[in-house]
This record gives sequence, C-alpha cells and structure tokens, in this order.
Amino acid sequence: MSAKAKLEFEGPTSKNVFSSPARFRFYFGMPSPVDVQRYYMFMPNYSVNDFAVARFDVKKQTRLLTTASVSIIGGSAGAKSAEGVIIEVIELRPGVYDVTVTGAPGEYCIMHNFKGSGGYGGVFDFTIK
Repeated sequence: MSAKAKLEFEGPTSKNVFSSPARFRFYFGMPSPVDVQRYYMFMPNYSVNDFAVARFDVKKQTRLLTTASVSIIGGSAGAKSAEGVIIEVIELRPGVYDVTVTGAPGEYCIMHNFKGSGGYGGVFDFTIK
C-alpha cells in the first residue's frame, strides 16, 4: 500500500516558455516591508542553494507536483528535484546569481526547498521546449 500527496496547477502547460536552456536571475536582499511575506525566500539569510527544480506530471488539463509519498516501509515529504536536469549557477556579485536550467522538453518549476518545504511556499512554473 502507498499514497501520494500532490499539488495541482491549472493548465497543461505554463505561460512561461523557454527554449532549452531556461535562464533566470536570482536577487537576494531585503524586500520592502510590504513584500516581505511574499518574497521571504529572497532575504539575505537564504541563498540560491535553497532552491530546486522539479518536474511536473501532466495529466489531462493539469500539472501535478508530488509533495509527499508514504508506504508501509517509509515515506518522504517535500517535492523531489527533477532527474536529468543540469543546473548551472554563476555568481555575478554577492547576492546576485545567473541560473541556467537545461533539461528535456517538459513542464518544470523552481521552488524554494528550504527544510523540505518544496512546492508549498509557491513555485515559478516554466516550460522547456
């Protein structure tokens, strides 16, 4: 016996489309007091190492992200990093990073993964063509 918990995202594909590779820039610093709740993961006490890339399972008109698995022999919590994805990080200056994600065509997301919270703190979804 086993069970899985999944987060469901609307639509079979993201509106954020990249040709392989996908490129991002991460900035860490102090968000304004108005934005701190929404952007807490970019405060100086976190780093690019607290993020991971996961791959969605596409089912009909939704994208699913498995966030927990439980079976008779054990379990795990937090979304797992995608397999077969190459992530290259270049520090431009303190707190600023260029991140390049190379992977097979599909649906992915960047998630804050601090202490196994993967997926529950929100994700940035994207498609690699």
